[in-house]
Amino acid sequence: MKNKLHLSLLLLFSNLIISCTVTIQDREILGFQDQVKSCIETKYDATNLDGKWGKGLLQFNAIQEYYFNIEGNSDTIIYKDDKKKILIKATQTRIDGRIDIEKIYDAGGKLMYSQKYQYYSDFETYYEKLDPNGLKEMEFRISYDIYHRIKSMKYKVFTYKQKVDSSIDDKNNDALDSSQKPIDISSYDVKYTYKDGNIDSIQTSLKNNISYTINYEYLEFDSHDNWTKRVEKYSDGYNKRYTYVTHEIVYYE
Repeated sequence: MKNKLHLSLLLLFSNLIISCTVTIQDREILGFQDQVKSCIETKYDATNLDGKWGKGLLQFNAIQEYYFNIEGNSDTIIYKDDKKKILIKATQTRIDGRIDIEKIYDAGGKLMYSQKYQYYSDFETYYEKLDPNGLKEMEFRISYDIYHRIKSMKYKVFTYKQKVDSSIDDKNNDALDSSQKPIDISSYDVKYTYKDGNIDSIQTSLKNNISYTINYEYLEFDSHDNWTKRVEKYSDGYNKRYTYVTHEIVYYE
């Protein structure tokens, strides 16, 4: 369950970046330079020997694949595990270039959840994460800066009261009551900072208390000025975790 939740959050945060405006290409919003055709992102546990970062073991949620059409939009994102087996596949439908509905499927092709988008302006986006029955599980409000990068984000997690029906078997009584309003069980604020055009840090807070911070250190760039290796430094005040990330980028000729 923990891995599935982590995967879902990774996918959600990835898709926040590719949904803000009709006039900007997805690959540009993601920070890519030039005509990127595809990018395979792979995550490892980071090692550090004598101050030098290196790759350790592949993480479970190891591989994320982006594929861009010639216009620069990505309508499919694939997540694979450390054995290169598909875990999650996301497909998107668009209206006038903007994502309208996104559907997320598991490895067997079963719908896990969907996301419905609304656009308040080129600098504000709202979307809801809905379970297969259409119940709202999360909602996101995202603000972008003048460069169409995420500036800040607020998101909430919801639950529902359980149905209670004495006429059915107890094992079915855990069904959620869709007739009730969703219950807000937690709210988060996320702030992004940038340096030299790349994400420098992400800070997530719960009720004004910092929950965790991710800082980024960039190790290598290619000839198009796209980063190809970086280290993500996670800290929640109690634990620290370091992830070594690589990008394998293919360009249109």
